[in-house]
Amino acid sequence: MSSNQLPGRSRSSSGTGAFVDGFRTFFDGLQFVLSRPRLLPHVVAPCLLTLALFSAATVFAFYFTGDLHAWLFPEAAGWLWTTVSYVAVAVLLLVAWVFGLATIGSMIASPFNDYLSQRVELELLSDPLQPSGGVARLTQDIAHTLKHESIRLAIYVGLFVACLPLLIVPVAGAVLFSIALGYINIRYFAWNGLDYCMGRRHWRFRRKMAFLRRHRSRTLGYGTASLLFLSIPLTMLFVLPLLSVGGSILFCRIVREEE
Repeated sequence: MSSNQLPGRSRSSSGTGAFVDGFRTFFDGLQFVLSRPRLLPHVVAPCLLTLALFSAATVFAFYFTGDLHAWLFPEAAGWLWTTVSYVAVAVLLLVAWVFGLATIGSMIASPFNDYLSQRVELELLSDPLQPSGGVARLTQDIAHTLKHESIRLAIYVGLFVACLPLLIVPVAGAVLFSIALGYINIRYFAWNGLDYCMGRRHWRFRRKMAFLRRHRSRTLGYGTASLLFLSIPLTMLFVLPLLSVGGSILFCRIVREEE
C-alpha cells in the first residue's frame, strides 16, 4: 500500500456494506503489519513486557492466596465453608488478573500502538500529521496517549458497573447484561482503534463521539471483528496492538473519502 493506494471498499457510511467494510478493515491491519516485518517488534515488545509482568503477578498471587484467604475469611470453619471461601478468593483473583491484564496491557502497549498508528498515517494519507521531533515533544505525546487510554478505560469501567444491576433480574437479566456488555465492548474496541489518530489531532471528546456516531456502521463492524478475535484464548495480547493499525487504516480511509 502506498499513500495513494487504499484497499477498495464500499464508500457507504451506513448499512450492511459499511458494517462489512469495517469488519474487513481488521484484516487489512493484520496484512499491513505482516507485509512490513520491521513493524513486528512493536507488536511483540508490549506483549512480552505484559506477559513477564503478569507471570510474576500470577506467581505472587498463588503464593499469597492462603494469606489473602485468612485475611478475608478469618473465621472460616468446616469443610464446606472453607471450600466456598477458597473458590471465592480464586474467582476474585481471576477477575483481578483479567481486568489487570487488559488495563495494564493497554497502558504498556499505548506508546507502541501510537507509533504503529503513525506509520499507517505516513503511508496512507497524502497529507499525514507529521510527528514532531525532540524529547520534550515525544514525552508530551506519550503522556497525551496515556491520558486518553485512561479516559477510555474509566468510561468502560463506568458503563460496566452501570450494567451490573441487570443481573438482579432472574434469567432475563443475565441475557440483557450479556447483550449490553457485548455492545459496550464493540464500541470500546472501535473507539480504541481509531482514537490514536483522533488523539494525535487533539480532538475533544465531543468531536470524537460525533465522528464515531457519523460512521456508526463501519465502526461497529470494526469493533465486532476486534471483539471476536480478542475473545479467542491466548490471542488477546497479540491482537491488542493490531487494533491501532486497523483502526488507523479505517480512519485514514474515511478521511480520504471526506476530502
